[in-house]
Order: sequence, then structure tokens, then C-alpha cells
Amino acid sequence: MPTLSVRPELQIVWPQNEGFEESRVGRVFNHRRPSRCPLAIVHARSESDIISAINLGKELDCKVSVRSGGHSFPVWSVRDRSILIDLGTFNSIDLDERSGIVEVGPATTAGELNRFLGTKRRMFNTGHCPTVGLGGFLYPL
Repeated sequence: MPTLSVRPELQIVWPQNEGFEESRVGRVFNHRRPSRCPLAIVHARSESDIISAINLGKELDCKVSVRSGGHSFPVWSVRDRSILIDLGTFNSIDLDERSGIVEVGPATTAGELNRFLGTKRRMFNTGHCPTVGLGGFLYPL
């Protein structure tokens, strides 16, 4: 393994680490288990973690993929020789009461958002499945 310039607090799971298989496919909603295998999985908790993961991909000269909720039927986020940025814990919700604008983290699910908004007598129109991460739901392909 080459010497890499990654922040020590960055949560990186390498194939030889315990928990790699769970990190690779544990949050895939349909339990498909592709044979594809990333070089590493970064569990991002902040924007700086995402930037660090992208820089790691540059250092390793590989592609970067992103998983927010894990609802891609063909499991596109799991790619060979890539860095998988897992946004599973990046699920913040913030409502600006004055403007009525809600800001969410990409792994916030439709169910989490509407439970929160329900307490404010509001709602957001989402797909039928409450466990879909909004990052994937709102990201145009």
C-alpha cells in the first residue's frame, strides 16, 4: 500500500479490515451481493470527509462512487477498483423557520424527513419507500 496523505480521523475501511464486507454491501436494500469490490470504503460524516475521499481517489488514480441510501437496484455504488463514499451517517435535517427552507444531508431518508416535517405541520413529496435516501432520490441521472 502506498503512503497516502489522508486525515487520520477519516473513517476508511480497507478490504483487509474487519467489517469490510458489511461496509461493502450491508446497506444495499435488496440484498444483492455483486462481486465488484472497491479499493476502500470511506464512511463520510462531513463535507471535509467527502473532499478527503475524492482526494484519496485521485491519489490512488481510481474512480469514486457514492452511496446515500443504498437503493440502487443494480448496486451501482459498488464498483471495482474505486473509492466508495458511503454517506449513511450523513443524515442531518435543519429547518430555517423564517424562510421555511429545509436542508438535509444526502442519507436522510424520506421517512426521517417527513416524520420531522410532520411535527412542523409540513410534508415533502417523496417516493413510496420511506427508507430511500434523499441524495439518490433527488440526484438526477
